[in-house]
Amino acid sequence: MVPAPGMWLTPCVSSQCPPKVSISCRDAPDGSITLSCHARGSYPRPIHISWLRDGKDILAEKDSSGILPNADGTYHTQSPLEISLQEKDRHRYACRVEDSSLSEPALVWGKGG
Repeated sequence: MVPAPGMWLTPCVSSQCPPKVSISCRDAPDGSITLSCHARGSYPRPIHISWLRDGKDILAEKDSSGILPNADGTYHTQSPLEISLQEKDRHRYACRVEDSSLSEPALVWGKGG
């Protein structure tokens, strides 16, 4: 259902709105961790998340959640990265978010080394 113009959409929908980027961390019983990069409140729709280890691009083993709509007309996505017990203290990890509303990619550092 599309609301009537000006009903409840954020001001960003009429132009561009940069995402709010954060990383959450979940510990597993085996000592490994899962980092999740979250990009919320973005407009327009295309959002790309990638991961870096010690400043170099790596591939996440799991796919992102896809780009999903919010009730206010903006979008969100998230991408998990599993880190083994052996790797988590030896490296630094960051997620990079690219979006047309950003003048340069957003880089957020997560737990690790």
